Formats: sequence, C-alpha cells, structure tokens
Amino acid sequence: MFANYTTGKKILLLLGIFILLDVIGNVVGLGCDVVGAKLLSHANSLRLTQFVASMIVFVGTPCVFFYLTAKPQCSFREYFKLNKKNDSILYILAFVALLSITPIVNYTTLINEQMTLPDCLKEIEDLLKKMEDLAKEMTLELLKTDSGLTFIINLIVIAAAPAIGEELMFRGALQRTLHEKFSPFWAIVITSVLFSALHFQFYGFIPRFLLSVFLGMLYYLSGSIKLNMLVHFTNNALAVLAYRICTIYNIPIEDAPTETLGKEDFVPVILATVLFAGIMWVIYQKTDKGDRESLMPVKSDDVEALEKQNNNQDLPKSGESEDSNKEAEHLS
Repeated sequence: MFANYTTGKKILLLLGIFILLDVIGNVVGLGCDVVGAKLLSHANSLRLTQFVASMIVFVGTPCVFFYLTAKPQCSFREYFKLNKKNDSILYILAFVALLSITPIVNYTTLINEQMTLPDCLKEIEDLLKKMEDLAKEMTLELLKTDSGLTFIINLIVIAAAPAIGEELMFRGALQRTLHEKFSPFWAIVITSVLFSALHFQFYGFIPRFLLSVFLGMLYYLSGSIKLNMLVHFTNNALAVLAYRICTIYNIPIEDAPTETLGKEDFVPVILATVLFAGIMWVIYQKTDKGDRESLMPVKSDDVEALEKQNNNQDLPKSGESEDSNKEAEHLS
C-alpha cells in the first residue's frame, strides 16, 4: 500500500517499524530473560534473550517493510535479491577481502578507542564508556564456551542470526531504498553510518562503519544479499572461533592475532589496504554491470524519455495512418 511513497517517506516508515518492533522485541526478550533465569544458566538465558530480540527486530522489520512497500508482482526473493546466483570465485574473493580488511579495522579500532570528547562533555564521555564496558562485558559473557554444543549455539546466536537479520535490514531494506534516490556512494555511506550508530558503541563506531562500507560495496557490486550474509557470518564466526581457541589454550582474547594485527605495526595496515583495494577491483570486474545499474537512481529525464518511447510505440506512424484511411475509404 506504500509502494508509491517517496524515498524519504519510506525511510521514515522503515524507522517507525524498527522502533515499534524494537519495543516489542525488548518486552518479549524481557519475558524470555525471566523464564530463562528459572530454567537456564545466566549465559544461556542471555543467549536466548539476544536471539529472540534480534530475530523480532532485525528480521521482522524488513519483512513488514517488504509487505508494505513492495509492488504486488515483486516476490520476497526478488525484492531482497535472494534469487541472484554468483560465481564461486566471488565468494572466495569476498572471503579474502574480509581477511585483508582485518588489520585496517584493528588499526581504526585503536584510533577510535583513543578518542576523547571535550571537557564540557565529560559526563557524556563517562556515560559512553560505561555503556561500552557493559556491552563488552555482555559480549564476553555470550562468547564463553564450555562445550562443543555451546560453541555451536554461539555460532547460531552471535554469527548466523545477526548475519541474516542485519543484512536483510540494512542492505536489503535500507540501502536498497536509499538507492532509489541517492548515488551508490551516498547510499552506502548513509547505511553504514546508521548501521554503526544503531549498535550504540561509540568507541567501536569507526571500525564497524568500515565493515559496513565493505558489505555495502559487496551488495552493490554483486547484487546478491546471500553473499553479504555469508561474509557477515564469516566475520562473526571468526570472532567466536578465536575466543573458543583462546579459552582452550588459556590465551587472553586481547592477544589473539585477530585482535592485535594492525595495532602493533603499521606495515600490515598498508599492505592490507593495497591488497583490499586490488581484490575489490577484481570483484568489480567479475560482477555484472546490470546488477549495478539496477541499483542506480532513476533520473527524471530517463523517466520522461521512457514514457515518450512507450507513447511513440503505441501511436501509428503517419504513413501507416494515411494507408489505413485510404483502405477504409476503398472498402466503404
């Protein structure tokens, strides 16, 4: 019913759905926490709450948005680009690009952690640090694994669920809608700013923004959200795996290579940047130009030209009109 809304109204509608389902998700999650506290351990209760709330908000929002804004002839798979098939080489290239961006992300994390606000905003800075410490504490609690089963559950809750939900929400709904009005550059940037901001972690804003830009570029180039989901899952799964290995061998998570690479030496950052740029160029060459053009905003001049072309196809040519008139007179 809102398919013909302007881009701005669609974004406001998406935001409204998100806020509504976020409230519902928190209420349902609170109920799960109460029930889970009686039946499960604290960590498993936290995992259940996180999973349920995440599915309601990040899967529910794009699904409702699709129902309200998609045209009747557009299927769910087509709308979210789930029917697009990519060559296997693209998945390999995307995986290598993810690994190459790790030193860059770690370096920007170090910069982000050293940022300070002016003295007049000291109270806000203290509040942000408390929120950051709380989020880190909850993340570490979720990552704790004491068995293989817990490790698999973590892969579902921390890696798979966010990969599916957040990609449907931010790339499938938000970025797709922004492409109707803005250039690919601004659609990716705006989506990445909101993606990072909605995680409510100030001291992780820049690295999360860069990861989102990478995912936005993949979505724009490949035209496949399945590729995005797989890369997003891989990124989260590597963190779960690294924590599992550190737990087994009693290594502090801060000393894991995935956390330190790029923080201690600037050379890997330079090499990784060059490698990442080269891989993205290869991905650009390997992908279909039609997929990129389908996400480009339609200009008003193009719409008018298309309408004129359709009108000209419907109208008979002048010579045909005269011949048909003569034939009609002859028959009469």
